[in-house]
Amino acid sequence: MSAEELPPRSALQLLRDSQFGRYFAGSLASNVGTWCHDIAAAIFVFQVTGSASMVAVVAVAAFGTSILAAPVGGLLADRFDRRMLLLVSMIVLAVISGAFAVLVAGGVREVWLVLVVTLVLGVGRAVNTPALQAYMPSLVPFRDLAQASALTAVTFNLARAIGPALGALLIAVWGPGVAFAFNALSFVFFAVILLTLSSPTAVKKRTGGGILGGFRYVSHRPRLIVLLVLAAIVGMSTDPVITLGPSFARHFDQPSEYAGWFVSAFGVGAVSSAPFIGRLRRRVGPLRTATFGFVGIGAGFAVAGLVQNPWVALGAIAAAGFCYLATSSDITTSLQEELDDDVRGRVMALWAIGFQGARPFAALLDGAVADVSSPQVAILIMAGLMSVTFATLAIARDRRMLDRVGG
Repeated sequence: MSAEELPPRSALQLLRDSQFGRYFAGSLASNVGTWCHDIAAAIFVFQVTGSASMVAVVAVAAFGTSILAAPVGGLLADRFDRRMLLLVSMIVLAVISGAFAVLVAGGVREVWLVLVVTLVLGVGRAVNTPALQAYMPSLVPFRDLAQASALTAVTFNLARAIGPALGALLIAVWGPGVAFAFNALSFVFFAVILLTLSSPTAVKKRTGGGILGGFRYVSHRPRLIVLLVLAAIVGMSTDPVITLGPSFARHFDQPSEYAGWFVSAFGVGAVSSAPFIGRLRRRVGPLRTATFGFVGIGAGFAVAGLVQNPWVALGAIAAAGFCYLATSSDITTSLQEELDDDVRGRVMALWAIGFQGARPFAALLDGAVADVSSPQVAILIMAGLMSVTFATLAIARDRRMLDRVGG
């Protein structure tokens, strides 16, 4: 039996793979550190200002740079060795994060400094994301791409489950400086892991033009445009749990650390769906999983916005997280399967613009609505957006419109 005829490996088998398993561990550690920084920054700013809108500004600083920096990251990923690009960026981010942690531990409490450092780290995240997404397929054969994409998404969502709770704990016990220091150490760990991984085949001359090559490639493929729009919408669904977390904590008369559990519940739900995603997608079919996932996210948000019990709200957020990972993985895998490798970095940069770049707009909306009305109203608006997307996809599939959109 040839390699192409072998059945896809399970999640556990992929994690045991010497290359992908180490990549998974390094990416997970880095993402846990990033979430420690994000929740520490959100809690710090909310404690100083008491404003959900200012927490939204933190999210804008972290993710708003995707719109400008991701295309540059995509071009770099298609021009240079992707592993070395990631290695250099991890070292730079470790230095910046470490210096910031020292300042905070020394007593610095300036909100503007938190925003500036978060902005710089956001630029690094935006540049890294296309390289990470483009590098991953080189570690596994094509038959394992769906499950590998799901596990890659797990690193973000397992980190979402661990990082905020860990960050909140570190803040409560030792203060925000230690949470920021953990982020620096996580970058160092991933850099060490990258040193042990293989590089893709020698970098060849990439086609498709310069930084706009990804736009030109996608512009002739309407199906890719649809997938990128869906990625942006599902990216928006990740915002309420962090931007609205401190506001929900206050609404439920819980300590500020509840915000960390609010975010973690979403991550726990997402991670719990990971072992089933590859099998589910093969049985249900590409984009069908995403179609039903959107209504699941909307339903979870709706329950969280309507109930009065904080623990029931956490359960609803976990259910939304379960549906989120299935949706996100289905969309990302469908996109990866249709890309030529010589333009993969630049197209995944467009994915990053949508997936990460849409979040600041959601954050500004969530923060403004929470301040003017309540966090419940804000999350119900997001539930409505998810439900409208489900209805649109369901109608499109029923009329076979998506099948007529060429790849």
